[in-house]
Amino acid sequence: MIMEKLDYLLRALDVEGTSPNLLLEADLGLDFHERQCLREDLEDDLQVVIADDDLKNDMTVLEFAGLLSRKSMTLPGIDNFGGKLVEDAVIFAVPEIVNSILLDIDAWPKLMPHVRNVRTTYDDGTYQEFTMDAGGAGGNFVPVRSVRRSEPGHIAYFLPVPPPFLKHCCGDWFIRSLGRGATHLTIVLRWTLTTGGQEALDGSARAEALLGEWAKVALAAVKSALEENVRFSEIGQAA
Repeated sequence: MIMEKLDYLLRALDVEGTSPNLLLEADLGLDFHERQCLREDLEDDLQVVIADDDLKNDMTVLEFAGLLSRKSMTLPGIDNFGGKLVEDAVIFAVPEIVNSILLDIDAWPKLMPHVRNVRTTYDDGTYQEFTMDAGGAGGNFVPVRSVRRSEPGHIAYFLPVPPPFLKHCCGDWFIRSLGRGATHLTIVLRWTLTTGGQEALDGSARAEALLGEWAKVALAAVKSALEENVRFSEIGQAA
């Protein structure tokens, strides 16, 4: 696991107690030279390339683990779609819990302000079909029908009846364990705009901004809900 590998390499630099929320420089005391040594070891070990501006001094151990996971992932291409975006987050919760909250679509309106009125029409534990009212352009809510398939570490979906400005839309959630109770969660969205959508959104840039904001809100909501539960659990155990 990436977190364990980081812990091992940091101990080789005489750095102990690498909690996920600690900052590389301010908390762990890693100077530029030490960060470069760590970077070179990880590039060799994981067969990834870390750019000069990827590794920042104000990055936490958990964020660094997420960066390494992102670099080592193979994600779907754009294929025949008109646009694609990728958003991700690192979450201090185990993958099984992250996966369960993504599958619990009835709870989404409580977590995500851009989702209302979820209606499930099919759910056998692997395949799901549901309709929800989702926030769209101009702050209006429109019904969106979604069909998806879940398997360990991956939920793939498509919208057979997407919002009016989209001709086609599909997406993926990737749930990767970082080790030590942490998860790297990634959303990949791919879409093609309708002719009206091209005009209303002034091309793909505004569409990417709109869908990117949706993805960021969804990630932040899942992260907040899960990490709040972790904090409350820890407080209860301490009491």
